[in-house]
Amino acid sequence: LRLVEQRKDAEPEEMVFVLNDLGRIEEEKGDYAQAIRMYERGLDLKRQVREEDNGATSTLLNNLAVAYSGLHSHAEAVRLHEQAL
Repeated sequence: LRLVEQRKDAEPEEMVFVLNDLGRIEEEKGDYAQAIRMYERGLDLKRQVREEDNGATSTLLNNLAVAYSGLHSHAEAVRLHEQAL
């Protein structure tokens, strides 16, 4: 993540994909709280740049919902899944 952040030519969309991938790794390790932080950071960045959505927003919302489900926050997970649609 730091390497991409330090690159002067790094595109915001690239950061969104890196954050999503890092979230998935944290989720696989069972660290749902850290995964949520990565996904939320990616969503914040995606919303700031407001580029054409290539499905990244829905993917991040879906992954965020899965992480919340892992923390047994099912109501939040359902809300996020609905946003992803």
